[in-house]
Amino acid sequence: RQEGRQEGRQEGRQEGRQEGRQEGRQEGRQEGRQEGRQEGRQEGRQEGRQEGRQEGRQEGRQEGRQEGRQEGRQEGRQEGEAELLLRLLELRFGPLADALRERIRSADAEALLRWSERILTASAPEDVVKD
Repeated sequence: RQEGRQEGRQEGRQEGRQEGRQEGRQEGRQEGRQEGRQEGRQEGRQEGRQEGRQEGRQEGRQEGRQEGRQEGRQEGRQEGEAELLLRLLELRFGPLADALRERIRSADAEALLRWSERILTASAPEDVVKD
């Protein structure tokens, strides 16, 4: 009897150990998965931030280039309008004073447009740029 009990206990212990190992493995897997998910989320967030920064920089550069081109075109148009107005004034009235030339070259687009319309009716260069 005693031998049977001992054998039964040993077999029970072995079965218990096996069941315990299986349960432990399952719990360990679940904990490992959970930890892995958390680590993966953190890594994903970091990668996402880096990608977002990079995309933002690229978009900013593109927008800056576009704005620069637009500003350059606008400045070029204004310079061309100023030079045309100066040429027309010289053809109509002769050589112009340096102060008048500088005023026309530093004028904004709206002023250049107004002054260009006045050249047809002005009797002197000063009448064109009078505000």
